[in-house]
Amino acid sequence: MQETRRTINPTNDLIAGQWCPIYLEPIRHSGELITIAVALLFNDPKQNRLISTLPKDITKCIYKERSHQLFNLAELVLEELNPVIKKSSDITTYQFSLDGISFGKVKHIREKNIDSMIRIAVNSSSSLSNITGMQEATDEPEEKWQDTIKQIVTNTRPSLAQSFNRPLILNKRKIATIGFVNNKLVTNFHDIRNKNFSQLLTFYTKSLLNLKNFADSTPLDINGEFWKGLILHRPKLSMRELKRYNNSIETLEYYANSLDINIRQVQESEEAAEIILASANNSN
Repeated sequence: MQETRRTINPTNDLIAGQWCPIYLEPIRHSGELITIAVALLFNDPKQNRLISTLPKDITKCIYKERSHQLFNLAELVLEELNPVIKKSSDITTYQFSLDGISFGKVKHIREKNIDSMIRIAVNSSSSLSNITGMQEATDEPEEKWQDTIKQIVTNTRPSLAQSFNRPLILNKRKIATIGFVNNKLVTNFHDIRNKNFSQLLTFYTKSLLNLKNFADSTPLDINGEFWKGLILHRPKLSMRELKRYNNSIETLEYYANSLDINIRQVQESEEAAEIILASANNSN
């Protein structure tokens, strides 16, 4: 008698649902968005959930005196939306009573439990809650620009190769790589040309906080002036794009100043390399 084989379908044990980020535009008409909450949605609306995504420590660090206002706005949005999602899972047509609040794209999700669904939804959103404690994303055009800077620098000063791509270790785990470090300068390099302006704030705020964490947690033999900041590859833009870009950079500079971090914009790799070489010439 031939044995009948049973087909096991692991997806039978998974919970199906959807998730949707809820955005706040902190500075009107800037195009910058932060995620203040994530909605987890199911066929049965009674199972729907709202999860706040504004971590207190990071929000206070970035927004300073404005953080209290953001927390209040987020709380009002949650209070307004919570009874709505308990009646229907089709929420993206809902009109908020507050200005500057919007829904992101609804995405499908299948996981073993609710906790996993919440973690993935929060970490996948453009949220301040995923700025720290996560591995950095790979950005091939940006890596090429960094490699070009490194090549220019090391052609002049081969000994500086070891100062590039230094690991940031927190809680015994590598969470990021810092572009260049010596006793005069710590910096990250970023190529803005390949970024969506609406995501600049979240992406570069993560980089700012990584720099701050590195400078605070890493023993450095600092002598005299010390510069920590971002070196940004400024793109060539149309007049329309330039307005949005300047709004994004102005907002980013506000947060950078609150962390005592600088921002330098360059148009050529050679300019970035000159900054590095100048710091090396002044270094012991």
